Amino acid sequence: MKRMIQLTLLMASIFLGSTAMAVQHDVMILKEGYFPNKLFFVNGDTIRFTNATNETISIGVPNVGWIKTNLAGNGFFVYSIPNTSSLKVNGPSFPYRYSNKQGNFQLEVERATAPTSCPSSYLESGVCN
Repeated sequence: MKRMIQLTLLMASIFLGSTAMAVQHDVMILKEGYFPNKLFFVNGDTIRFTNATNETISIGVPNVGWIKTNLAGNGFFVYSIPNTSSLKVNGPSFPYRYSNKQGNFQLEVERATAPTSCPSSYLESGVCN
């Protein structure tokens, strides 16, 4: 019985340790741009954009086009990050109230990579030697 419990725990730790869980990143859209303005992702992650203004906005990605048009004030939508190493999100643009007005910042989205030369003590100390 003891051996069966040990095997079960071993299999569970292998399964849980090797499975990356998708994360939903929350990004607020402000008149000045995005907060935060940089994200790190792994495959399967999504971005939940929340329009924190009272204006209708549009958001685009260069080389992809508009990912959301006419997102009403105080609304939100969820965007699945494509399989890419990085992307930049344009805008936000305010198509109705402000002629050609856009926020000052782009949202940068980069694939996350785990440190390869840091010991596990990095998690405790926050310093990688």
